[in-house]
Amino acid sequence: MIGLPISRRERTVVVLAVAVVSALSVGNLYSGWYGSWGETARALQVTTLLTYPLLAALSAWLTGAPRRRRYQWMVGTGVSGALRLRILWVTAIAGLGFAGMLPVFVVACVMTGNEADFGSFPGLELLLIATGTVAAIAFGLALASALPPMLAPILATVIVYGGEYLLDTGTPSMEQYAGFVVADQRERTYLEPTPWVLIVQCFLLACLALLFLAAAVRSRSWLFPLAGACLAATPLVMVGSSNYSVSHAALQPVCQEQNDYTLCMTRARAHTMDEVVESIEPAMTMMDSFSGQRLTLAEESIRIGTLEERGTVGMVVPFAITSGIDGDSHRVVRDELVVDVTNAVLRGSCGSGRSGGYVAKSATAQDVLQEWVLRELNIPLEGVSYAQIPLSEDFVDWSPVASFRSAWNDASPDARLRWFDQHGGDVLTCDLQDDLTI
Repeated sequence: MIGLPISRRERTVVVLAVAVVSALSVGNLYSGWYGSWGETARALQVTTLLTYPLLAALSAWLTGAPRRRRYQWMVGTGVSGALRLRILWVTAIAGLGFAGMLPVFVVACVMTGNEADFGSFPGLELLLIATGTVAAIAFGLALASALPPMLAPILATVIVYGGEYLLDTGTPSMEQYAGFVVADQRERTYLEPTPWVLIVQCFLLACLALLFLAAAVRSRSWLFPLAGACLAATPLVMVGSSNYSVSHAALQPVCQEQNDYTLCMTRARAHTMDEVVESIEPAMTMMDSFSGQRLTLAEESIRIGTLEERGTVGMVVPFAITSGIDGDSHRVVRDELVVDVTNAVLRGSCGSGRSGGYVAKSATAQDVLQEWVLRELNIPLEGVSYAQIPLSEDFVDWSPVASFRSAWNDASPDARLRWFDQHGGDVLTCDLQDDLTI
């Protein structure tokens, strides 16, 4: 490759190693990014938690191989010649790394591009990944130029991965630095990047790569000045703490009229609308009459005032879409979503939700209604797998509503509809009494 001593086998190892690591990392986050440009960019950046230390180690290993030291391929006629050779070397390894990442990144972007209704291609985030990749490779080269061949790859892996891990999971005081070196793992559904910040980050990483190249040319004599320069540049890293802001466009409501209710979701999650409707439609059909009031189910990230400005008709019932989505946001989990929506509709703001340190509590009429809906839809009640309301016998004392529960479960569909016609308003306004009859 471009006249440098990298064998075909070594090239294959680098490409395959990076491709496998990238595919496993992105694929593991599939449910969280598919359909959202913000989450897709985050998932691609998360791969750097593994690809940066991997490429730093591979760079140190390829550079420090004994046969290359005998070959003395990096001996130039002067400092400028040696620097040019090392730039070619870093470029060659970076090209192999990009060849491993590219198929994974292309597939992820194509999948999201075909699904997303909001957002844009994350060009600057990808440029940041590329610049960080070059810096990691240059760091491996610098270590290999100053340390024994067996030690350099190990130390490169430990330093890069350890530094990323520390910034990503360390004390709160370190969090302000994580956005620069480490993939910022915040929920990005409603966030948009600040372009100038990403450009500054790319520039700083490029400077860091050049610094590592200079250290590789000067070998050991540059290690201490390099460390001092990195420490002096630390305040610049704080720019990473402000690289995203809330996108008001992402929070705008997208509403869809259904037979008995209106569903409103944010633009950033509107691509899941059909899946959400398919998941909750059976439950809403079972609860289709609330004294003539039309319900508007609204993702709780939407401001109620925004819906009022749009002239949305009916009582607004906020629900937390995140509890019905796998991982961070984008694949609907039917059972959890139905539990959350029925909880929002039947309880509203009654304040009877139970979570956290749960203790057995007397059941209410709302519990009877939710239990009936979930059983009819074959959603299990046992355990506490849902964050909202565990309704199994282990957690709820049903004796206070035993008669109503028995009558409700034995009632005909027409009798239940008549009951909803009569008491639906009480359900929505939290005025439902526990001594009801049917």
